[in-house]
Amino acid sequence: MKNIIKKFWGVALVVMLLSTILMLPAAPAAAAAYAFSDTAVLPTAITGVLAPTAGFGFVAVAQSGDVIYGTATDAGAVDYLYKSADGGATWAACLATGLVAGTWNLVTVAPDDPNYVVVVDTAPATDVVWLSTNGGASFQNISATIAAGTALDSIDISALYGGYHTILIGGIQAGPAAYLAKWQIALAATWTNVPTNVPACVPNPTEIQAVKFTPNPDIDQAYFFIGKTATDLSLHIYSDAFLTLDPAGFNYPRVFATGAAVACTKAVIVLDENFLLYDNEVGFVGANVAGGAPAVTGGVWSLAGGAIAQIQTLATINSLAWDGTNMMSAGTPGGVLAVYRSANALAGAGVTVFYGNAPFKGPAAGTCTNPNVFFAGGAAYCVSQGEDSAVAMSTDLGKTFNGVALVASTFGNPFNNILDFWVKSDGSVIYALTNDNGAGDVDLWRYASATWQRILILDAATYGTVEIVRSAQSNTNAIYVGKPTNNNRIIKSVDGGTSWILRSCTQAIADLAVQSATVAYVAGATAVVKTSNGCTSWTTVGVLTAGAGYSINLLADNEFVVGGTTGYVGYYDGTAWTAITVRVANGPAVVTASGTATGDVIFSGTAAANGLGFWTIGTSTALTGWTADAGAPAVTGLSFANGILYAFDDAANNLYRYYMPSIGLTLWKDTQATAGTFNGANTINSLQMVAGSNILWARDASTNPDTLQSYTEYLLAATPAGTYPVNNVIIPVNSLNGMTSPFLFQWTAPAVTAPLAGWTYNVFVYYDAAGLIMIGGPYAAGGVTNLPAPAGLIALLNPGDTYYWQVQIVTPIHSGMSPMQSFTVQQLQAIVPVIHTPVNGVVLDTLSPGFSRAPISGVTSYQFQLSKEPSFVVLVYSDNTTTAGEALPVALKLVAGTQYFWRVRAAAPAVGDWSEVGNFSVTVPVIASPTPTITPTITILPTPTITVTLPQPTVIIPTSTAVVEKISPAYIWAIIIIGAVLVIAVIVLIVRTRRTV
Repeated sequence: MKNIIKKFWGVALVVMLLSTILMLPAAPAAAAAYAFSDTAVLPTAITGVLAPTAGFGFVAVAQSGDVIYGTATDAGAVDYLYKSADGGATWAACLATGLVAGTWNLVTVAPDDPNYVVVVDTAPATDVVWLSTNGGASFQNISATIAAGTALDSIDISALYGGYHTILIGGIQAGPAAYLAKWQIALAATWTNVPTNVPACVPNPTEIQAVKFTPNPDIDQAYFFIGKTATDLSLHIYSDAFLTLDPAGFNYPRVFATGAAVACTKAVIVLDENFLLYDNEVGFVGANVAGGAPAVTGGVWSLAGGAIAQIQTLATINSLAWDGTNMMSAGTPGGVLAVYRSANALAGAGVTVFYGNAPFKGPAAGTCTNPNVFFAGGAAYCVSQGEDSAVAMSTDLGKTFNGVALVASTFGNPFNNILDFWVKSDGSVIYALTNDNGAGDVDLWRYASATWQRILILDAATYGTVEIVRSAQSNTNAIYVGKPTNNNRIIKSVDGGTSWILRSCTQAIADLAVQSATVAYVAGATAVVKTSNGCTSWTTVGVLTAGAGYSINLLADNEFVVGGTTGYVGYYDGTAWTAITVRVANGPAVVTASGTATGDVIFSGTAAANGLGFWTIGTSTALTGWTADAGAPAVTGLSFANGILYAFDDAANNLYRYYMPSIGLTLWKDTQATAGTFNGANTINSLQMVAGSNILWARDASTNPDTLQSYTEYLLAATPAGTYPVNNVIIPVNSLNGMTSPFLFQWTAPAVTAPLAGWTYNVFVYYDAAGLIMIGGPYAAGGVTNLPAPAGLIALLNPGDTYYWQVQIVTPIHSGMSPMQSFTVQQLQAIVPVIHTPVNGVVLDTLSPGFSRAPISGVTSYQFQLSKEPSFVVLVYSDNTTTAGEALPVALKLVAGTQYFWRVRAAAPAVGDWSEVGNFSVTVPVIASPTPTITPTITILPTPTITVTLPQPTVIIPTSTAVVEKISPAYIWAIIIIGAVLVIAVIVLIVRTRRTV
């Protein structure tokens, strides 16, 4: 009964308590930690992933082990010098002292010392050569003695040779005439034309196309160059040992193009690091050659076997790379960049095989130029200039490339660049689909192992603008890229984007979800379909009540929910498809759910009015089953994870956060304004979070460029912790007034990394584990928190009862409840009264006695009991009084000759123990009578013989509890009379017996 009364009053007092307790300091503004912000993991130019400026691209590279230098330019004709110290993985601009800006088309580095680096500015009439001996920290101009009007085509530095490094340059000078010169670092202060007899040895040379020191100059003491004359293009060697050009016995020159019409625009020489004259002449020449008789097409020539033989035909070749086993060649046949690889380049003409890079996996796209390839750090690289250019890395010898650094494609730009994105639950893997620089090409980016790589390029002219990327939470190597509404194309990878294949769907794709490498679902124009074999075939799962598919959300394996273009929803529970016949509003629906079993809740949002509602499976049956939230009129993003529903209102740029939404959308709803615009212009569902994650993701289209924003749910598992009162603690009671003594609720803030500023709390108190008595708050504090128990609560707490309490953060957002704690109010112990009168054992001669006891401070009421038996089972009289005395009612008369028992105890404010039991007896009161006058008459009679037998007296010894009876007055007078008669008789006898003598 007590709990029922308390429940009644608890509910009745909630409103009253809220009206008083909630009048605490106003909640401060939401902390910045609980808001969306640009994620720090995005690729940027600062991190070296993106190109520093528009149009950036490499012109030339040079390598010394894992140290690589590259010259580059941008759309504004600004030139750069970049350096990588880790084999091409990362790059940094050389902030060189003394290096004057120029068109640095040539670069070289000493093979045995990367501190010796040279760049050539080809812009002036006479090219300028810049030398650094400290790894690019500073440069000096060493061009003073170069012949006027010289245009250089090639440059090289030797390994340490004769105690110094030598720079070799080749090109064309006025005349025109070939130009070949060397600079001996630290020994010479001028350029020396070498060899002096070039014109004699190479008839009428017009240009030096390429120069190259042998890898072991101390042994070979020679260098190569390619000379072009009016009639041929030949590879020559100059021996410093013999001071001879093309000495006898070396099989040089080696001619690879002849004829008056021969033209060559580019030539390169690559030698094996173990190259030795006469012994191991492994080397290759690449050249852009045209014309000749017979006609020659450019390509690659091998020097093996003491001859020169063409092993690849490739127009517009630009670069060669050799790692001792494998070869890469790079060019722009047909104006499109291509990389080729060969594992048998030494096999010879007609036997050597070259393979091109895989579809979708080239190092760049579009009209890129100047492709330069090299091997470093166990990987293959290609750098280039132009659309989609990048430092592109290959781990399969040039078959597939990923853009790893200085990627010319932008990650967000004025063209609403981010088309779609997908995030693994823990944020460790991100896929982002972007539109490249307005050119229409689509790039797919992958974030993994804390680095970004571009893993796919789709040419707009061929594939259009694909707009969807999805992966599987259980297998992030399974990636599907698709295009909504037309051409039904899906490009998929099962190895994390290393290789891709093109597939198609039977439906016009609106949205898709990926379960595994082979299982995927598509929300289509007329049906929801499934593939179990990697898009080879499709089967129909279900059809919406009306409208086409718009969005699909995979909840678990074989369980998903689908939203349609007209607001209708359907779901698949792994066994059967259910189409719900009602909707929130008529508009494209984004959907999520807690599951697909009975009792689970489906949430649907649209951009239409009343755009957010929920449907309970197994309970909701009619339109009223949807409970709409008018506070979210334009929902373009919806996500449910860990019991929390997130909805983005595109009209107001608000994020709505619903804690425990399955109970109701208005309970514990947090509204947070966002700085970004997370609209659905590109992405179907603008919010992403999955169960098990605490990070909510969104695409922000309000900035230029687009960004990815994230919101960390710090309070997902963290809650305040109650520290007092804790389980089994006893809250004392004021014995004077019977009220619970004042006490503090104490708790600690959650242990999270977010700032504590601005947090406020509510305290919940229950009379059992569910019955609510009070909500107190919001209480603003941080750290260890003390909340005095409100007076209204104190008044509700009964001595001896156990209560329960929890605390919850309510701003800036609602947290979960702290673990339930309990406390017990002390049982009130009243002072036992001390009885005074009647004293024990007394015999009273009144039938209406009075009673007294010592007064007790603080006691406001006493209970008195009188009984004929010490057990007090049957009471003669009972009363509650506020005084220290007790008088029996006038009408109540005790029974004479009866023993009585009495006791008393405190009744308020607390009921105490009974006092000692007192006892007394009552008798008939004595009534006073007059004494009679006796005049005796004496008659002399014969002396009788009288025998008097007196009765033995009865001795009565009273005890403390025995009843003592008084002698009746009539009996006394009878004894007196008998005594008088006896006395007279004695006198008579004496008189009669006297005789005269």
